[in-house]
Amino acid sequence: MLAVLGFLVVSALTWLLVAALSRGRSAVEPDIPWSLQETAGRQIVILGGMAGFAVTAIVLLVTTVRDKSGIDLDQYDTVIVLFLVAWVSLVGTAVMWTRVPRNDYEDSLLQRLHYATTNDQHYRAIVLGWMAMIPLLLAFGLERPAQVFAAVLALAAIDGAVLNLVALHRLGFVTVRDVFLVPLCAVGGAGLWAVAGDLVPGLRGSEAALYLAVAMILINGLALGFVATGPVLLTADRYRHFVSARGSLVIAADVVMSVTIVAFLWLAVLGWI
Repeated sequence: MLAVLGFLVVSALTWLLVAALSRGRSAVEPDIPWSLQETAGRQIVILGGMAGFAVTAIVLLVTTVRDKSGIDLDQYDTVIVLFLVAWVSLVGTAVMWTRVPRNDYEDSLLQRLHYATTNDQHYRAIVLGWMAMIPLLLAFGLERPAQVFAAVLALAAIDGAVLNLVALHRLGFVTVRDVFLVPLCAVGGAGLWAVAGDLVPGLRGSEAALYLAVAMILINGLALGFVATGPVLLTADRYRHFVSARGSLVIAADVVMSVTIVAFLWLAVLGWI
C-alpha cells in the first residue's frame, strides 16, 4: 500500500514542477501531422490482439496449472491480477478509441482532449500487459529470462512514454521540455523510492504490484469518465472556459501519473519496492 503512496507523491511533485515551469508561457499551438480519427481506428486492431492475448493467458494459467507446489504462489497471484487488469484496460481503451470525434467535427478541443486522454490510457494498458510476463517467468523460477525481459521492457516503456508525450506535444498540451522532463522525474522518483525502501524496509511490501494495479484501474476509470462526459460538459460555458485555460494541466496530470505508475510497477514486479 505504501508503494501507492510513493506513486502519488512522485506524481504530485512531478506535476507541480511541470505546472510551475509552464506558468507564464504561451500556449502550445496544435500541429497535428496525422488524422486522429484514422489513427484511432488502427489502434483498435492492436488492442484487440493484446486483449485476446491477455484473456487467453489467464484461461491457460487457471486451467493448466493444477499443481502449484513447484511455483511461487505470490508471483502466480500477481500474474493473474496484472493480466486481468490489463485485459479490462485494453478493452476500455478500445471503447474510448471508438468515440474519438470525426476529423471534420467543429469542436477540435473535444477531439484533442479525447485523443490525448485515450492515448495515455493506451500506453498504460499495453505496458501493463507486457509487464505481467515478468512475474509469470519468476513464478516458474525462470529468473534469467525474467531479468532480460525486464531490461527490454524498461527500454520499451521509456520509449513508449516519450512517444506518447511527443503526441501530446503535437496536440498542443505539453512542451518539448516536458517530453523529456516527465520520464526523467518519474523514473528518478521511483528509483529514489526504491532506495528509500532499502534504508527503511517497512516501505516495501510483497503486494505492491497488486495495489498499484488497482490504482491503475482507478486512473483508467477517471480517464473514461473524463472522455465520456466531455461532449456534454463542454457545452457549458464555464466548464469549457476552464478546460480551454487549464486543459493542458489536466492532460499533464494524466500523463505524469501514467509514466510514474509504469515506473513503480516495473520496480514492484521485480520486488524492489
